[in-house]
Amino acid sequence: MRKIILLNLLLLKAAFVLAQGISFSEGSFKEIQNLAKERDKLIFVDVYTDWCGPCKKMSKDIFPLSEVGNFYNERFVNYKLNAEKGEGPELAKKWGIMGYPTFVFLDYSGKVIYSIAGSVDKDKFIEFGKTVSFFNKYGGRDKIDEMVKSGSDNYEFLKEYYEFADTRSKKSIYAKLLLSMPDSVLFALETGEMINKDLIYDRSLMDRLTIGLADRSNRDGNYIFSYTFPVVRKISLFFEDAIAKEDLEMFNQLVEQKKRIAKLPQASDKDENLIDGRGIGFGSEELLRLSFLSETQDDEDSFKSILVPYMEGQLVNAPVNTLVAKLADRFKLYSALHSGSEKSNKESTVSQLVGDDLFNRHSIYSKLICKWINYYWLISPSDKTIKKQCANWALYAYNINPYNYESLIQVSNILVKLGEPKKAIEIIKNYLAMSDNLNLKKKVERRIKNLLLMISKKKYY
Repeated sequence: MRKIILLNLLLLKAAFVLAQGISFSEGSFKEIQNLAKERDKLIFVDVYTDWCGPCKKMSKDIFPLSEVGNFYNERFVNYKLNAEKGEGPELAKKWGIMGYPTFVFLDYSGKVIYSIAGSVDKDKFIEFGKTVSFFNKYGGRDKIDEMVKSGSDNYEFLKEYYEFADTRSKKSIYAKLLLSMPDSVLFALETGEMINKDLIYDRSLMDRLTIGLADRSNRDGNYIFSYTFPVVRKISLFFEDAIAKEDLEMFNQLVEQKKRIAKLPQASDKDENLIDGRGIGFGSEELLRLSFLSETQDDEDSFKSILVPYMEGQLVNAPVNTLVAKLADRFKLYSALHSGSEKSNKESTVSQLVGDDLFNRHSIYSKLICKWINYYWLISPSDKTIKKQCANWALYAYNINPYNYESLIQVSNILVKLGEPKKAIEIIKNYLAMSDNLNLKKKVERRIKNLLLMISKKKYY
């Protein structure tokens, strides 16, 4: 019985020590080194002075915390060093101490692994300790830098490095981290969340992801939403980046990657249905190539050879009547929501959502067509056939959503350029005739009326 009571007292004493926070050992620094060697631990030294306010704050508010004590007592031999007394001045000079408090982490031989000055909160202070443990595990900071520069594919190392790296370093090694993952981790559902982070394009990674997804085409809806969609969204963003940079090599790689997964659910949209938040990467290969060629403007023949059959096909396969019919009910609902008495907050929110859908439907596609027409007109003979083609395509770009004023303005400009001001005037008047039901802002309505006035008075062209 006496032994049990004694054991309980010892356990209570141990728990009490841990609850007190960091346990600092006493003695000379040489004795601390010997203790660290004996216990196979690193050394943490709090370098302080008697007059230092932040030092006192750390001693009062951070060191006594049980969470801090549990972490540091388990991993380090902890030591306090007054920089102005005893061996303090000599060691502070040796370690290059410039301010207080300074936290110095060393191995038992006395080699400094890491040091940092200034008071911090609990979480940051524990993070220091984790960083030091990581540095020590892989042979020090220089060795770690060497491993990163040499392109290490060690998954465990990269996973730990990513945790401690600064924002810039995280971004630079993120693709490497994903590439280092075994398939069981890379294609796990939860990894889909990681795809949404700032990922720099890496061909090897995107090849592996798209090949792997193609082999996992039978996954359920949750996987498609949480993993397949983020990958395609990244590809879409990379397409936009490749087009902006006019990077043909990257663009062609992305085309091949997209082909592998194009038939997967959530991987493709019909071109006319492209929406913000998904991007052009969800479109067809023809749309993507037209977007690239109209941006680079360095392969006129290829652009023409794709554009003409593509647009003629769209006029048949995605006719205006079919697309507009789907918008008619939206327009009626939006008009009804804006009529009558003052609206509640809920009704206003519904109206906003309906309006956004009405005005933005097909808008990305319409803008792309207008851009293609402008380039096609620039590089083609100004004959009747080309003019008729361009006018038909322009009216198609407008008529697939006759409620979008930006599309109206772009198409009107094109029609005037083509020598078709009467057609421009006609669509503007039709738009203004229904403007009361569109709830246009005054400045937008003035802009449209001014455009009509300039075209009517032949001041525009």
